[in-house]
Amino acid sequence: MERWGLRYPFRGTPPGGESVPLRGLALPFRVFPRVLLPMLVWMIQFVLALRRPPAGIMLAYSPLMAAGVAAARFFRPSSVLVVRVIESVSSRARHLYRRPVEARVLRAIERFGLRRADLVIPVGPFTHEIATAAGVREGKILELPNPVSFRVAQLASTAAPGGPIRLVSAGRLVPEKGIDVLILAFAEVFDEIPDVVLEVAGDGPQRPALEKLVERLGIEARVKFAGYLPPDSMPSFLAGASLAVLPSRVEEGLPRVLVEAGLAGCALVGTDLGGIKDIVEPDRTGVLVPPNNPGALAEALLRLLRDPGQLRRLGREAQGRSRKYLHGRE
Repeated sequence: MERWGLRYPFRGTPPGGESVPLRGLALPFRVFPRVLLPMLVWMIQFVLALRRPPAGIMLAYSPLMAAGVAAARFFRPSSVLVVRVIESVSSRARHLYRRPVEARVLRAIERFGLRRADLVIPVGPFTHEIATAAGVREGKILELPNPVSFRVAQLASTAAPGGPIRLVSAGRLVPEKGIDVLILAFAEVFDEIPDVVLEVAGDGPQRPALEKLVERLGIEARVKFAGYLPPDSMPSFLAGASLAVLPSRVEEGLPRVLVEAGLAGCALVGTDLGGIKDIVEPDRTGVLVPPNNPGALAEALLRLLRDPGQLRRLGREAQGRSRKYLHGRE
């Protein structure tokens, strides 16, 4: 196995990367224009696909990552190209940055990579639709969700008698995840239901700004940043929570954190975008809200928290819905 891409001498080797050689150009700069990085990666993939002995399988973890190899297949089509689809590649440009031209360009590159693949592996119904919309035949599509990181048997009881009501969220602390929206909504919830806490797992560049927002709102006693948690710590984090929230601003594929929260018996709240809708089913497993709308999110949270029976019913339904992703791991 080889990895093809850019090498960063100024960065450490990612975990697990020591045993898999990375082939490609060593970037000699500490700072480099981000807009040019994809083109460099595509060029490396294109050249290596033409010059190196044919590989058995070339695996791209997104349609964008397949662009260079897909172009090389016009000249050397012998290797098998497999493309994984975990999200909408144009969603950030369209929903977060409001750049419609960039979004159209990214969609065109996405279609280019998908149409030239021998096998496309989406993570769920939403990403399956991305593949079919690009013109991929059903015979070339194999829907395969990301595996969850624990078994139902690992989960502690979701009951927490006498303790506060726990709302949880997990993900990288970046603007697209919308944790700032959740914090603003939680401030409204806390005003009406003081016996509630918000716990956020994950780390990222937005954490300092989020912590300052919590302090400015005066809710630091009820908001906890747990930091990065390894997969084997997620069952303990989720167990006992009543609600799991993913206020994403972009179209995700099939958010594993919501699947795992469902396994923990949490009712689910997410934005009405992309693959979030594949796991959050209104009035069955949870509630969908419009993105980037703290007021609507607060209203949904309050409605659920005021009806404990409904909250428990949604949690049971979410657990049953999420079990299908265990792949026989129970």
